[in-house]
Amino acid sequence: MESSDVRKRVIHLLDRAKRRAAEHRDEVDRTSQAFHALLPQAAAVWKQAANVLRAEGHVFAIQTPSGVLRLASERSPEDFVEIALDTARQPVAVVAHVRVARGRHVVDRESIVAEGEAILGLDEERLLDVLLQEIETFVAR
Repeated sequence: MESSDVRKRVIHLLDRAKRRAAEHRDEVDRTSQAFHALLPQAAAVWKQAANVLRAEGHVFAIQTPSGVLRLASERSPEDFVEIALDTARQPVAVVAHVRVARGRHVVDRESIVAEGEAILGLDEERLLDVLLQEIETFVAR
């Protein structure tokens, strides 16, 4: 191969990588704003669910570490359901992470709630649906 052909291909790759990185940064900015605006409403709905669970004998607490919404068991802090924005993914995704510990056996599971532009359409009702689907693991003992 000619060195000029190699150079052209490498420069083309560098340009493409710069464009993709800029597009990803723009997507992260848009989706982060939408997700962080949704967190307070979703936290309020999840808190209502936690109150119902508590009244039924299942003790859970809502935690909101930076940019994350988590429902954690007060009996076993390793048991939780959380929703977070994963900006390392391409496309960016809202991910549900579930951890269930039974003795030494720990199960971690992740699922995508929404990705890319679909994040802009998320609402607290959809996030409640995710919680209800995932919490069944903890209350069906």
